[in-house]
Amino acid sequence: CDTNIATISKCFSDPYFQVQVCAVETPGNINNLENYYLRKALTYAAEGPYTKELTPLKQWSHLPCLIIKDSSISNISDPKIMKSRVQTAIDTVQQADLFFLCKWNDTCDKYTDVSSDKQLKWTLQPTATQAILFRPNGRDLIKTELETSTLAAADVINSQIVKKKVMATVFVPNIIDFDIDLATSAADYYKLNECAVQTTATTNS
Repeated sequence: CDTNIATISKCFSDPYFQVQVCAVETPGNINNLENYYLRKALTYAAEGPYTKELTPLKQWSHLPCLIIKDSSISNISDPKIMKSRVQTAIDTVQQADLFFLCKWNDTCDKYTDVSSDKQLKWTLQPTATQAILFRPNGRDLIKTELETSTLAAADVINSQIVKKKVMATVFVPNIIDFDIDLATSAADYYKLNECAVQTTATTNS
């Protein structure tokens, strides 16, 4: 996904962001790789940067961190617009722990307005782990949950939202999306659906 990395990095090239390309080594004895990768990325954000001797400097521990997968694309190409959208969300919604720049299979019918900004909504089921901005408390809670949970990362996060352990918002519409050209299974195409669609069976004569 080198092309995606370059493109996404350019979208976040405003000095407001400190962009780090984080390559996580794949161990051979991990069953749930997504959980492992996300936990390692969150740990890096909490402890980093590191010295050459791998001593954590913890210069970022008090900062929000945005974890974006390298299979991502964005409909915002201007770094100034990206900065404005993200900074406004962080500054305006102080009580939010998580901000989802991408969501799929969400319960959109249960959205509630965050503020006068109609492009941000409170959510209960964002599901996507494609691009999430974590405040430090949300980062640390999810990182801890991922250490022991056997659930998929999306289910871990959704459960913490439902339990009201964290509060989450979504951007409407998405400002980051899964690059559908990288789909490898039928399930990947569900990532195009921002909202869950409930269907009711009917009987026709």
